[in-house]
Amino acid sequence: MPVRIPRRTMLKAGGAALLAPFAGLLDASDQERVASVVSGRSRPDLDSVEHFQALLAHFRKLDDLMGPRCVHGAVQSTIGVLDGLRDAAEPRVRPALLSVCAQYEQLDAWMWLDGGDSAMAHSRHDRALARATEAGNQPLAGYVLTCKANQALEEGNPGTAIALASEARSGKWALTPAVEALAAERQARGWAMSGEGDHCERQLDEAARLLATSSEHRGTDEPPWIYFFGEEHLPAQRGICYARLGRGDAAISVLDEALANLPGEYVRDRAWYRFWSARAYAHNNEPGRAATVARDAVQALIDAGSDGVLNEARKLHASLARAKSTPEVREFGELLQTS
Repeated sequence: MPVRIPRRTMLKAGGAALLAPFAGLLDASDQERVASVVSGRSRPDLDSVEHFQALLAHFRKLDDLMGPRCVHGAVQSTIGVLDGLRDAAEPRVRPALLSVCAQYEQLDAWMWLDGGDSAMAHSRHDRALARATEAGNQPLAGYVLTCKANQALEEGNPGTAIALASEARSGKWALTPAVEALAAERQARGWAMSGEGDHCERQLDEAARLLATSSEHRGTDEPPWIYFFGEEHLPAQRGICYARLGRGDAAISVLDEALANLPGEYVRDRAWYRFWSARAYAHNNEPGRAATVARDAVQALIDAGSDGVLNEARKLHASLARAKSTPEVREFGELLQTS
């Protein structure tokens, strides 16, 4: 069940309800300070803002491991609390609080998108961009543009994705190497969706170069919002690009290697990579194998609350129509009919 904490419960409990899911994260004095801020007995300070940043790191980790179903409610509740604190914050604290608000809004947008609700994701991305802009946090605003590019990709709009990612890389947003690499990776996926293999390869290589630059400096200046993307994650994105481009064998090989290097607890990511392997098997005219891999991957994603995969899954199933009498394809179709 989702960890959902109504804002009124937090306020009534003096902040204790907010802290309960993460017992041990703060010592007693820290808990009292944050409870005082949440209840309105004292104004937000930089220490309390740091607590919400630390809490966000836990939410991000839970989403990575289990998907949005287990954490989305708690994220939304915390956003409600942060919104209530903005007007009470002193001028010196307000930019930091707004930056944390923007990061929560971005995570909220991602979970709406992962759950299949594009309209809510658009709304939350816009809120995240507005909060980051109000905070004067250009790097964070530039990162949100890359997130909006990802949503455009998920919605099948590669031209919009390329434009947004290009804007993020324009120089005005002061992106760090890893965040710029993320923007380059999203440009690459946009070019792959457009069937432009050469452009795609150039951007993938540029992303690899930028990640290597970040790694050389040990990521010391990288912001917390790029936690999910590094040199170890790029191969899987390359495999997805190859699947988009119809390079079945290359996609399967790269994705298999990415899966071998991904820790087993990342159930959702493993399922997503396997789904794209299924796309590659379909391109290689292996409908039975494609359907089997896709069925297991889609079931795992649905279990995690990642219902956004269903549109892609239905397209894949439609592409296997000639083999609809195959037992594996039929079973895959039955899963989609009940989802």
